[in-house]
Amino acid sequence: MKTFVTRLEESDGLEDGVDVADSYASIAEALPARAQEMLKNVQANLERNNTENNARGKAIYSILDKLFQSADSSSKIDLTKELGIPPVYHVPFSSLTNDKGEVIVQVFFFGDEDGQTDFRIFQSMFPRTNWTIDKSNKQWILIKSIKEKPVYIYANVPFNEETGEDDRAQVALRDFLRSKNLLPTVTINRGHS
Repeated sequence: MKTFVTRLEESDGLEDGVDVADSYASIAEALPARAQEMLKNVQANLERNNTENNARGKAIYSILDKLFQSADSSSKIDLTKELGIPPVYHVPFSSLTNDKGEVIVQVFFFGDEDGQTDFRIFQSMFPRTNWTIDKSNKQWILIKSIKEKPVYIYANVPFNEETGEDDRAQVALRDFLRSKNLLPTVTINRGHS
């Protein structure tokens, strides 16, 4: 773990630092003691870079230190105030809404076998007691909340990728959203294997 976190300032880009930041949330949840060790390593590297007056290292490790500490709600680290970025570990519902108080989500599914399986599983995650699923369009579905806050989830149908239909469905959905001035505040990419 120490090697993973050490001397990030010597890398050419920011990818190593981003990898460290990405891994922290998973580690903090599953292995809190390891996350604490990771935080201490970040703080030791921050101190080392402060001593060496390495501006790049100070910037990288200062960001990681604040980011990691903000994962602990008792730390009262305000990332918006400290770094000028929105919260990372808790996103207020109001920050996801449009002018009408709606959350518009766009989900991208790809037409490989995994994408088609995930699409079926994805739909099953929305119980009919709280959601409706509109399948009237052949290229996408619309999942709508029916209780409490308005959430609209648009997901393209993952047609077979070899025919290019999945790409056409994504473009058609994008064009539809634009034509209705529906700007997604959340975008989910199922990924591609």
